Amino acid sequence: MEKHCYLLNIEVINRMSENNLEKVFPFIKLFKTHKCCYIYDVNQNYFYKISKELYDFFEHGSENQIYPPSKQLLSEISSIKDKGGLSSHRPQRITHYATEHIEYYLNHRIKSITLQLTQQCNLRCTYCIYSETANQYQRSHTVNRMSFEVAKKALDFFVRCSDDLESVNVGFYGGEPLLEYKLIQKCVQYLQQNYPERKISYSMTSNGTLLNYEIIDFLVNNKFTLMISLDGPQKINDRNRRFKKDGSGTFGAVMENLNIIAKDYPDYLKYVKISVVIDPENDYNEVRDFVDGISKSWGISAHVSMIDDTYSAQKRRTNFDYIDKNKTELARDFLKTIWGSSCAVSQMSQRYLDDVKRVREGVGDIEELPQSLSPSGPCVPGKERLFVNVYGDFYPCERVSEMSSVMKIGTIDKGFDYEKVKTLLNVANITNESCLSCWAMRHCTQCIKYADNGFELNKDKRLNRCSRVIAQVEEKMLDYLMFCEMEYIYGKTIL
Repeated sequence: MEKHCYLLNIEVINRMSENNLEKVFPFIKLFKTHKCCYIYDVNQNYFYKISKELYDFFEHGSENQIYPPSKQLLSEISSIKDKGGLSSHRPQRITHYATEHIEYYLNHRIKSITLQLTQQCNLRCTYCIYSETANQYQRSHTVNRMSFEVAKKALDFFVRCSDDLESVNVGFYGGEPLLEYKLIQKCVQYLQQNYPERKISYSMTSNGTLLNYEIIDFLVNNKFTLMISLDGPQKINDRNRRFKKDGSGTFGAVMENLNIIAKDYPDYLKYVKISVVIDPENDYNEVRDFVDGISKSWGISAHVSMIDDTYSAQKRRTNFDYIDKNKTELARDFLKTIWGSSCAVSQMSQRYLDDVKRVREGVGDIEELPQSLSPSGPCVPGKERLFVNVYGDFYPCERVSEMSSVMKIGTIDKGFDYEKVKTLLNVANITNESCLSCWAMRHCTQCIKYADNGFELNKDKRLNRCSRVIAQVEEKMLDYLMFCEMEYIYGKTIL
């Protein structure tokens, strides 16, 4: 026990049991690059560059310290402590900062609403979360559609509950929302006629197959942000994205419509993005070349994500060839960023590089962790992107299961269930012990859906996701430190 005395107050430690030792040992995480050693101080949300001797001292928990630490080590420890580092403080309770203000947020500060206009789609994509074959915890495709009366109620509710915000967004979703193009028109006209003073932007996620000149004119005139699904070159896209009618691929139809926009509405391209869903069983390089070609030719950016099998009975297998190629591409793009290469960074890497930049933005000197805290993963349910399904039921966003009683947070007629929202907001209470001692709590990205088993928030499901989230945070922090080292060498800001 006394091996820790060089860091801690010996009188305190001698009164501690072995089980409580963690509570007085510094709340830190060790990092090592090929050049340097670091401590991430969780309380200060700050990195200290340290000596190899101090790194070893912490790494082995002092159990291998046969001899007293050197004067240099003690001096280094003292220096960090003088700056407020190496505190053993840990939060004692899980409480999200927004909990006590939840009614205000949901009554006055809802940023965006997404209307599910239909549960029908003209495609049957193999990985779709609404697939009749792969679906386990999510609804299947149906012919159900939103009535204009429900849409009006939802829009009135949204405008009323966003009155503290200068600008807001209305999104249209499906199924395939363009199956209900006339309803989209009516919704936009209703808002423009009844709330002309409000600054409202519009967005839509579409498979892009139903676009035509009339629809594109409407989207252009109303400055819609348009997200079009396209997963790569034809053989890759058509492997998963197929028409319901005959099973044929969608690539030709989507590219034809994108060409119309590029030729006849070139100024609108800045409002268009493509959503690329990565199937790791496909060839990474082929997808990369296609996505970067689209970006270079038309200036369209890509939102790249992996297949989401959270609610699916069919889990995707890990493809190590894909992972290797992805890592190789990231390494190349890191070098391009470091050297200021004129070659553009791949769209496939950009999202990760943006995440690394956010580490920089999220790290810095701040006050010690409070007694009550919540990991940073959950958003405020309903505040960021309230999802309203065809029946008028409320959900935190469009990515959670509509079949889950846990995720339903209200209805258009009754409003929000505030207690349920608070429960979702404080989901980390089900993994209280693990979360309060987790070094990555400030940078956690775990969504509430990963704890959802359809009828309750499940501790085991949430914990199963933790190792992956922590590994991702650690990887991004290591890359951030590497960039910091390169900035020091080259004498310029890289990120």
